[in-house]
Amino acid sequence: MQIQPTAAQLKLLEPLISRPRLAPFLAATATPAAAMELYLWNVRLSAAFGEVIALAEVILRNAMAEQLATAYGATW
Repeated sequence: MQIQPTAAQLKLLEPLISRPRLAPFLAATATPAAAMELYLWNVRLSAAFGEVIALAEVILRNAMAEQLATAYGATW
C-alpha cells in the first residue's frame, strides 16, 4: 500500500527532511511540494528495488546451497 499524502501533509513532512537530503529534489522541481512528491517517488522506487534484491538474494543463496551440497554433501 502506497502512502498518498495530501498537500497539507507534504507541507508538514518537508521540514522533517534535512535540507542537504532534499536539495537535489528541490533543484529538479519548481516548488517545495513538487520536490516532496519527487522525494516520495524516489522512496517508492527504492522500495521496489528492495523486493527484487530480496528475491535475487534468496535465489542465489538457494543455488549456492544446492551446489555446495552436491560437491560436499548435505551438511557442507
